[in-house]
Order: sequence, then C-alpha cells, then structure tokens
Amino acid sequence: MEIRRLLWLLVCLANFEERLCAKYVDLSNRGLTSVPEDIAPDVTHLYLNNNDITRIRQTDFNDKYPDLADLRLYVNDITSIERGCFKGTIIKWLNLNSNKLTSIPDLHEVSNILTGLNLISNEITTITFDELSYLTKLTFLYLNDNRLTALPNIAQFMPSLNELWLKENPLECCCSNVWLKQIRTGFYLQLSDFPCKHPSGWNSTTWDDITEDMILRQPCQASFPTPRLCDRVIRENQHSL
Repeated sequence: MEIRRLLWLLVCLANFEERLCAKYVDLSNRGLTSVPEDIAPDVTHLYLNNNDITRIRQTDFNDKYPDLADLRLYVNDITSIERGCFKGTIIKWLNLNSNKLTSIPDLHEVSNILTGLNLISNEITTITFDELSYLTKLTFLYLNDNRLTALPNIAQFMPSLNELWLKENPLECCCSNVWLKQIRTGFYLQLSDFPCKHPSGWNSTTWDDITEDMILRQPCQASFPTPRLCDRVIRENQHSL
C-alpha cells in the first residue's frame, strides 16, 4: 500500500511541476497579420487564434521555441505553411481550425511528436497517403467541414490514430471508401447523420443503414480513386471472405 501511495505522490508531483513550469502566451484577438518576433523563447502554449495571419514561414518558429508543445492558430486566414516549419519545437497539439488551407501542411519536423491535428473548417479537397503516413504519433485528426469526397485508408496506415472526425464533408459512399465501414474496434469515427453526398439517392440514408456490401458495389464518380482501384478493392474483399 505504501508503495502505491508513493507512486501516486510522484505522479502528482510530476504533473504539478509540468503545470507550474508551463509558459502561456496569449496573443489572440490582436489583429495580427503575421507571427510576432518578440514571443518569449520559453513559451510552452502559444495562442495566436482569432487574428488575420495569412501564412506561416520557417522563420516564424524554427529553432526559436524549444519548449513549444501547444500551438493554436485557429480562426485566421492562413492559406499556406512553408515546408520545414516548426523545426526545434515539441508541438504535440496543432490547431488550424477555420483557416483557408487547401491541403495537409508539411509537418515532418514534428512527425514523431505531434499527437493532435485540428483542420476543421478549411478547404481541403484531397488527402494522399504521403501527406499523413509519416505522422507516427498522431492520435487525433479532425477534418470536419472540408471538401473531401474520398480518403485513403487512414485507419490502416496510421496505427496510432484513434479518433477521426469527418462530419460535413461531401463524401462519396463508393468502393474506395469502404474502409470507413471496416474500422477497427476502439477507433472513434465521427460522421454526419447522413454522410453520403453521392450517390444522390443515399442523401437521406443514415450511415447505419448503409451496408459494407452496398458501398463495395457502388462505383466512384470522383477523379480519385479510379474505377480500376474499385475493382481491386472488391477483389480484395472477396478474397478475405
């Protein structure tokens, strides 16, 4: 019993020290058009939300904030993030909600650290395997309210991912998206009540009423993936029976 109490005390002290040493910098709602240069170098949590920032450059963050773990850039006008950004940080949570990004930004500099990525309410139309597969620690991925019709099998090639939000996307419920019906136990998938934009006859059909077989037999109309991939998906599922 004494050992358990000691371990509990050590955990409490570690958590307290983490909170005590945290350095919060709140620069939200300042009308900023770029990331300021005079941010405290020991910042751990940086809030730059609700500004007018349009782009993120390497010089904004690289090798400046070694303790930065939480970066919030939501509700800005960000259209681009330079490749190679965030070098020398330890960002675990990146919130880019409500910006104007059209693709997944390059996050290689935090690929083995980042656990949460919020891209809700952007303008992302497609996602490729290469844009996400290197994020080996990513646990939460929020993509609600984008323009996605199809996605690669994220749950398969990102084993660390436990939560995926896809509400309010114009999804094509066709064979290439059948993996959404094959989610592993313990994986949380958030979809709209009526997620299927195509085929139009399924617009008022709930996800629960759409079966895996229905999706497998539905050809895809979007440019990605191709009908040839659909044929392959069907064959693979037949072989697994």
